[in-house]
Amino acid sequence: MSLTAKEMDFCRYYAVCRNHREAAARAGYAFPDKSGLRLLEKEGILNEIETISENSRRLIEAADGFRRIAFGSVVDA
Repeated sequence: MSLTAKEMDFCRYYAVCRNHREAAARAGYAFPDKSGLRLLEKEGILNEIETISENSRRLIEAADGFRRIAFGSVVDA
């Protein structure tokens, strides 16, 4: 199932804020509360949100690792 640009925006916003109404409003839906709930019922939307969330977690883990290397003790090298 291919998602529209507006649905992809919703997924990105929802992955960050975890609020269906706010994500739908920021994505440009006219009735954000109803639209957000309706979107969260779609399997494709849920899969995309999970993918975005997983990618974000990996980026955070990588950044933490780089930070430990950059600011760690010389003995750790």
